Amino acid sequence: GIALASIVLLGARTWPGIWIGSFLLNATQLLAIEGTEVSRAVLVAVGIATGSTLQPLLGARLLERAVAARNPLARTSDVLRFVGLAGVAGCMTSASIGVTSVWLGGFASQAEIAANWLTWWLGDLAGVLLLTPLFLSWSQRVSAQKSQRWLELALCFALVLSAGTFLFSSVPPSPLCSPAAALLLIPFLLWAAFRFGAQETTAVLVVIAGLAVWGTVHHEGPFGLASLHYSRLWLEAFLAVAALIALCTGATVTESRVAQAALRRENDELDVAVRERTRELVQANAALQAEISERKRAEEERRAIEHVLREAQKLESLGVLAGGIAHDFNNILTGVLGNADLAQSTLAPGSSGHARLDEVIRSTRRAAELCNQMLAYSGRGRRVVERLSLNAVVDEVLELLRASISKKAELGLVLAGGLPAVEAD
Repeated sequence: GIALASIVLLGARTWPGIWIGSFLLNATQLLAIEGTEVSRAVLVAVGIATGSTLQPLLGARLLERAVAARNPLARTSDVLRFVGLAGVAGCMTSASIGVTSVWLGGFASQAEIAANWLTWWLGDLAGVLLLTPLFLSWSQRVSAQKSQRWLELALCFALVLSAGTFLFSSVPPSPLCSPAAALLLIPFLLWAAFRFGAQETTAVLVVIAGLAVWGTVHHEGPFGLASLHYSRLWLEAFLAVAALIALCTGATVTESRVAQAALRRENDELDVAVRERTRELVQANAALQAEISERKRAEEERRAIEHVLREAQKLESLGVLAGGIAHDFNNILTGVLGNADLAQSTLAPGSSGHARLDEVIRSTRRAAELCNQMLAYSGRGRRVVERLSLNAVVDEVLELLRASISKKAELGLVLAGGLPAVEAD
């Protein structure tokens, strides 16, 4: 597991260190066996070291081709590829080469090949599933949100240590000495996977693995069986299954958190877009209301102008009508005035008829002046501006007013004397 993590994180350049470490460890163990020839021990150690080096190289290569991300623990599909390629397939290389080397070196009989291969493969698989995720996850930066749950995390580790110590220190005939009792620690893995992240989950997994190995070595706990071979098989199988459960659960939870975070970001972006669109709609509505108001104002102005134009047309028509009537009436007054002058010339001055004809001539001339004013109003006459006495004009109009008002009304004038003359038509 450490070898695979080093190659994934640091690259293939670390393989000489892996080979040398494996060679020295296995050569030392083989030479510790009494009666072992040095050359035979060295050759077997070379074969084991070669298999131990090829395993992480092959696993990292397969993992690189199958998983695009550097960390294969973020998604459930990547975890399954990691387990299948780097774990199951990669560990077969080391187990096959290692068991073959041990058998050829005479350290194992042919009958023990299958059992040794299974034990070797399970041990490497458990190491890959335990240690590689530990180093890969802790190579990532710790988020600030996780550090805020230190109290819950401390409680989780305390309970794991207490429960694990109690479980793996039990001795027969305790019911906790059954291999199935080891499943009691699975809820702690699920707790870490659901509440924390891959870093905390792998740490809890390694703590459980350490307690399980310690109890098995001392023949205590669920895997403290009489047969060392079966104890190792049960221990390695439990660790592999526990690691698979923890990694898959953690990856599922991580995917869910990433999806929720993405959904929150999309919701935030949608809220921003909605607010922006709402602001634009409000602005557009305000502009539309302003345009509607402007159009209403323009329509009112147009109607007012049309009304003024119609009134002007009415006044123009009235002026044309008044001009026509005044023109015709002026022609009639011309005949009246001419005949009155002729009739007055036949009468003696001072006679009553002569005086009455003076009044007729004066009234006719006043009517002619009104006709001229109507013609001037219609634009068909000419205006004559002269110096006039306002009192004289009022006196001339007085007779016309008396003829137009009710007989019950009395018309009285209070005229100021000595008024200056005005220039008017």
